[in-house]
Amino acid sequence: MADLSVTGIPTFEQTSTVKNLTMSDGSSIRIRLHSRNGKVDRAEDSSTLVFVGGWCTDLSAWDQLLQAACQHFNVFVFESREKNSSVLSGTGPHNLHRVALDLKEAIAAFRINQDACIVLASSWGTILTAHAIAEGLFSPMLSVFLGPIGRLTFPPLARTLLPRLPSTLLKLLRPVAYRWIRHVNREDPVQANRAIQVLASADFNKWKTIGRHVVAGTYYSCFSAIHRACLIIYSRHDRFHDLAETERIIELIPNCSTIHLARTDDLMSELVIEIILSQIAVSQPRLS
Repeated sequence: MADLSVTGIPTFEQTSTVKNLTMSDGSSIRIRLHSRNGKVDRAEDSSTLVFVGGWCTDLSAWDQLLQAACQHFNVFVFESREKNSSVLSGTGPHNLHRVALDLKEAIAAFRINQDACIVLASSWGTILTAHAIAEGLFSPMLSVFLGPIGRLTFPPLARTLLPRLPSTLLKLLRPVAYRWIRHVNREDPVQANRAIQVLASADFNKWKTIGRHVVAGTYYSCFSAIHRACLIIYSRHDRFHDLAETERIIELIPNCSTIHLARTDDLMSELVIEIILSQIAVSQPRLS
């Protein structure tokens, strides 16, 4: 029997099946799958929601949303290779295209029907998903982006220091990053605490290995290649995902639908799943 959370309700992490996949470059990434038909080796028989989280996102923060998604879809959580669950090969390069290839290979390994697939991506996940779509590696029937960005949200100095400083020194600078996070999110302590939790568990060796390829880049052009249905959900109060970036990306995506949420907490709640279901119901003829 699965352990229960403090509320007495099993969490998504406890009820999902964990699979470690070896990628074509020899690296290993982790997938979590909750299958409605019980077939954890294939998800082609019904609609699948593919969740692609932010840079080293803490999956427990998304539990309410993922639990709601399990009521309506197969749920496939893709843990990109900067996360602690990965094992990186020495062959490299561990760049954006390689991470996007991981997504393609993981989708293929589970035989997910892309014509019945919704990708739900947040932050860094929107960049790698948009790149995968732009390169023809992935073509979901609906892309849903939460707080989309065209470049990674790091403190300005970190763009220079992350690729260059040794990991031991980066660990010493962690308190400085905490202060920056609290300053940026001084009006939203919940969001600040989530970001601090991610930073506290950071594997800086992986951050450096991947970050030196991606942290200084801009990726807005990828979004203009999204020609299937797309929905952007955002909040003007989201301190980590600049409103001007969101508006720029909305302009780049042809026929993009948008929904604004007043509370940032709602971006990680079951409300997002309700919005997706409504979007599918309204757009089903076009999506098919």
